[in-house]
Amino acid sequence: MYCPWIPLLRSNKGTWRAITSPTIRHVFYIGIILAEAVAAFLCWKGAIGLFKNRNDLSSFKAHKTPAIYGLTLGVLIWFVGFIAIGGEWFLMWQSTQWNGIEVASCIVTVCGVTLLYLLMPDGE
Repeated sequence: MYCPWIPLLRSNKGTWRAITSPTIRHVFYIGIILAEAVAAFLCWKGAIGLFKNRNDLSSFKAHKTPAIYGLTLGVLIWFVGFIAIGGEWFLMWQSTQWNGIEVASCIVTVCGVTLLYLLMPDGE
């Protein structure tokens, strides 16, 4: 299977980090998709629970948990997975076609700010 980024990296000293096995790449790709699906499910579950219980403070607080887990997973996926590992270890920032660091930074910012807001104590 042809990998469009491998010819671009032939002169790069970081090519030893490249994953050239299609099987391993597909396993990681499917893992990322599954992790994103779990994060989305948890965020939606939390958001729906929070909306339904917006008038009952104790139930509202109890329904924060899935959203907190979902947002935390989102930060981990996009910051650790894409910015730290993809961007720095696999040198994604060097690619003109496969550089997703800017998008990942936006998603981490949205998830992080939302997570901080959600973790703030609720007024009585």
